[in-house]
Amino acid sequence: MKELILLRHAKSSWKDSTLEDFDRPLNKRGKTVAPQMGQVLADVGWVPQYIIASPAKRCRATTKLLLPYFKIKSKNVQWEEMIYEAPTSALYTVISEVPDKISSLMVIGHNPGLEMLATELDSAFPGHLTTCAAVCIDLPISHWRDIGPDAGKVRECLRPKEVLTRDQRT
Repeated sequence: MKELILLRHAKSSWKDSTLEDFDRPLNKRGKTVAPQMGQVLADVGWVPQYIIASPAKRCRATTKLLLPYFKIKSKNVQWEEMIYEAPTSALYTVISEVPDKISSLMVIGHNPGLEMLATELDSAFPGHLTTCAAVCIDLPISHWRDIGPDAGKVRECLRPKEVLTRDQRT
C-alpha cells in the first residue's frame, strides 16, 4: 500500500505585476496558513517520508514552512522542474520514478495539475483543491510505477477554510 499526499502551495502574492509567475512569493496569509496546515497534517498522521516539490518560489516557501512538522531531512526533498505547470502525464512520470522503499510521498505543486491528478486517481474526488489544501490518496499498489488512472481511493481532503478557524487564516 502506498500513500500519496497532494498539497497545493499556499496563497501567493500578486502584488508585484513585474514578476514572472514562477517567481511569485507567498503573501502574508500564505506564510501564516502553511505552518498551521503543517501542524494539522502532522496531527492527523499525514507525514511523508519523501517530498517532491515544484521549484517555483511559492512552492519552495510552502515546503520550507511545512518541513519542521514532518521531521524529515532536506535530503528527502526533491525539487522537480517537471511539476511546475505540469499536466497529469508529467506528474505520473515523476511519481512513477520514486523508489519503492518510500511508502508515503507528498507532492507539492500547482493547480490544475494536482486537482486533475487526484480526480484521475479517484473519480469520486470532487476536485476543488484550494491553496494549501491537501488530499490523501491510498494506493493499493506495491510499486510507484504502477500508479495510473483509477489506481487510488481518496481518504480525505483537508482545506484550510474547513480545518482552521477564521482567526488562524488571517
